[in-house]
Amino acid sequence: MNAVMVGEQRRYEIVWLLEHRNDHLPMPTHRLGTSSGFVGGRDAKGRPLRTLSCPDCLANDRVMFGCETCGGSGEIPDDSPDPYATNVVLPFGHDPTRHDVATERDGQIARLEQQTRLPRSEAELLQEANQRGYAWEEARAAMYRLHDFAALDIALDQLRSHDSDAAHAINGVYVDGWMAEVGIITPAAEQLCERGLSFLSWRLPDELRTGLAPAHPAVERQARRRAA
Repeated sequence: MNAVMVGEQRRYEIVWLLEHRNDHLPMPTHRLGTSSGFVGGRDAKGRPLRTLSCPDCLANDRVMFGCETCGGSGEIPDDSPDPYATNVVLPFGHDPTRHDVATERDGQIARLEQQTRLPRSEAELLQEANQRGYAWEEARAAMYRLHDFAALDIALDQLRSHDSDAAHAINGVYVDGWMAEVGIITPAAEQLCERGLSFLSWRLPDELRTGLAPAHPAVERQARRRAA
């Protein structure tokens, strides 16, 4: 099949589905080597670069399956800046201009309540796990229910069978994104991606459900004039 030019709005919609296909998985499919604890913020795909141990799992002295705080991973994202990235030496003791006294007090009370809470039995933990899935499973079920990820999965399977080179390029640039992260998107990879996007556009529904805002009517009219 010869590659057919994909319209701008259509391309945005397909790329959005590809870039969010791995959202809410318990572990990222690819992680560059970074030093946890000495970096802050999030990477280009919104994933945290530093994590903290789940406070609920710590209070129970074990990683709990079905934990509502961490989803059973034992870790939560730490979006605070690098604590060592400062040239300012703070004075010793409590600084009322930098702390909310009520928030600090409430946090201490919550921690004490958590530490003195009786641990749940194995039967209770098992019952809770059976009542509902992991948080990441529920989040992925919701995204598949709201958007056309199921149709995308079918189209990607067809692409892998039809054109494995284009499928690998699509994965490296958009889905897993490792080629974009390390900056090695070559002209050959771009051509393969265009070929893959054309194939996916041909296989996907005409009206795609994505998280993108609807295109402005003027943009739609311009796209129709280009296609004519």
